[in-house]
Parts: sequence; C-alpha cells; structure tokens
Amino acid sequence: MSAAHTLLNTIVQGSTVELFHSRGIALAPLPAEQLTSAQSGRFGLTGVVTFNAPKLSGTLALSLADGIYGLFTPTVSVAAAVTDALRELTNQLAGRMKNRLLQFQVTLSVGMPSTVHGPALNRGSSKNEIVTLYTFRTLRGEVRVVVCASVDESALAYSNAVKVAKEGDFIPF
Repeated sequence: MSAAHTLLNTIVQGSTVELFHSRGIALAPLPAEQLTSAQSGRFGLTGVVTFNAPKLSGTLALSLADGIYGLFTPTVSVAAAVTDALRELTNQLAGRMKNRLLQFQVTLSVGMPSTVHGPALNRGSSKNEIVTLYTFRTLRGEVRVVVCASVDESALAYSNAVKVAKEGDFIPF
C-alpha cells in the first residue's frame, strides 16, 4: 500500500471516530480492507458524496446498522429522519476529511450528499482507484465507510503553516 493510501486510511478512520464521538457514540475501528468492485461492504441505505481535488478524487459512502440510529440523542427512528441523518453524517464526515487534508495542501471540493440503496451504488472502479472498506464496531452494530479513490502520491505535501479550524470555531463568511 502506498504512503498516500496509508495517509488516507488514517484520515478516514480518525475522522469517522471523531464524528461519532461528537455524537456521543463510541466506535472501535477494525483494520481497513481492500474490496473488489463486486463487493459492496455496505448495508441497505447508504449516504454517498463525491469529492475532487487535483490529483485526488473519488466517492465516500457511509452506512450504519439499523440499531445504531437508536444510539443518537434524540433517537432517529422515522424513515425520513434516518435518510436526513445519514445524509448529514455523510456530509460531516466528508467535511472532517476535507479539513484534515488542508494540512497536506489539498483543497477538496465535496459534492452534495445523497442516499442510495445498496446495489444502486455499485460501480466499476478505474485501474487507478482503490476501493477500501473501513469497518467500525459500536454497541449496536457496525458503521461502514467505503472510499473509492484515486490518489496521486505527489498530491500530498504536509505543511504546518496551514491553519485548520477546530470543531466549534466561528468561521465568518
């Protein structure tokens, strides 16, 4: 595995744990695994968002076991609320990844999050894309993140000069 994919693994796992921790849900990450285009790695309803930057592009998919929605405060139970919550979580996860990539001088453009049902998301990946499944355990099931990304090694150059906002910081427009 390349250094760029190792870095992406760290960013995805850290961002996912941080996101759910902010919601009061503890996650335990399991080792990431490469998938073939025939494997989905997702539950039925999946939040999806595309991302793009020079030398880095792909798709982020987030799915949760049904029992996890009961861990949120307030509990998410109505079908429309589940769809909205999944889109918002997907958007926040992409935002956290975008924020962390700023330190590597990557300005990520993120698309509008949507939801699809499992098989509708399957797509062929190009030879440059790597499909990775990130699985996290909770008290009530698993959270799964699938990233299908094409990364150019030269795209990532760490810089501590970039000031990255922290959760809760006020950012004027």
